[in-house]
Amino acid sequence: MTQHASRLLPALLAAAISVAVTASGCAGRKPATGAAFRPSSPAIRLASDPESPLFGTVSLVGLQRDALARFRDETLVQWQWDSLFPVYTGGLPAADAVPQPVVGDYVVEDEAIRFRPRFPFAPGMTYGCVFDGPLFDGLSGRTGAGTPVHRGTFTMPLPVVVASTVVEAIYPSGERVPENLLRMYIHFSAPIGTQAIHEHVHLYEEGGAEVSLPFVEIEEGLWDPERRRLTLFFHPGRIKRGVAPNAEQGSPLREGRSYRLVIDEQLQDANGQPLAAPFEKVLQAGRADRISPDLLDWRVSAPAARHEPLVVDLPEQLDRALLLRWIMVEDAEGSVIEGEVKLSRGESRWTFAPATEWAPGDYVIYVNPALEDLAGNNFLSLFDEAGGMPGGHPPSDAEALSLPFTVK
Repeated sequence: MTQHASRLLPALLAAAISVAVTASGCAGRKPATGAAFRPSSPAIRLASDPESPLFGTVSLVGLQRDALARFRDETLVQWQWDSLFPVYTGGLPAADAVPQPVVGDYVVEDEAIRFRPRFPFAPGMTYGCVFDGPLFDGLSGRTGAGTPVHRGTFTMPLPVVVASTVVEAIYPSGERVPENLLRMYIHFSAPIGTQAIHEHVHLYEEGGAEVSLPFVEIEEGLWDPERRRLTLFFHPGRIKRGVAPNAEQGSPLREGRSYRLVIDEQLQDANGQPLAAPFEKVLQAGRADRISPDLLDWRVSAPAARHEPLVVDLPEQLDRALLLRWIMVEDAEGSVIEGEVKLSRGESRWTFAPATEWAPGDYVIYVNPALEDLAGNNFLSLFDEAGGMPGGHPPSDAEALSLPFTVK
């Protein structure tokens, strides 16, 4: 600060206290094109457009250019800025309060004094600011009609969030399923928030009536760690023969009938936004599956070249999540071969691409005997005969099933 300004500061501060004219706040309002700012009418401008390079700054505009030009030659320390153009959280402070101004940086430009907070203004929070016009006049050497004290408030707008989360896929991917279908997987494009999931998942019969309690109702749903895959279990008591719910209500799906599985758009993602659109999948219920998978029916296509994948064709669709986890490949020394698994043909083709090219030699495909088909039957037992929920591990004495192949 210059010596001249330093001598003026006590008198200017006293003058600021006695100023009776206070301009009204104008935060967020744009001036008319070509309008000339009157020196006595400074205005507050909040840059709230996320696309603007000035986003998140607040400016005092409408000051005389020549006064600003002279003011730019001054070097102010932080406490002087806090006296000239302080910004406060929570709106304008009470007359008897001594609040701490928001910390940030000031820039003097041709038409404005601009403040950028060190930490961004919080969306939805109201702020207040005071511009000390008499102090500015003294620091800039401005004469004539005095610049008034200007007080104003502004609120950082909440960001506009567009609903964008959608259902990416539902498995089984095919329409035709056994009437004793046990589980379905719903994959979302983004994490889903905590809520009563089954209020937003509906199963409708051909005539439009909603099927009553078709699924096991876990209040917040059964999710993967990222909350992007929801597992739906059809009620086991209604699928298993010989238990009361099955005898009284029957299976949720009936052979020969068509159904619609609907996920409504009111389901909210982790940001509290609804789905971008509802999702619907048609299911055609076929004959109940009460036969265990048989490894003898699997057809292995060994790689014909080192860079080709291993392909296993299955006689039926199997559970997608278990197919991705419960089949592995080992070489003749018992080392696990790392690689990527892909499923196709409605979860009835398993393809394995090794991380590195195959070496000529003998290999073995090992299959966990607890791997299930769409009805929960595994290689050891039928779901109708098994106790408890599906997806468990096989008995400790159960050996992995094996399919050998050779890369020549």
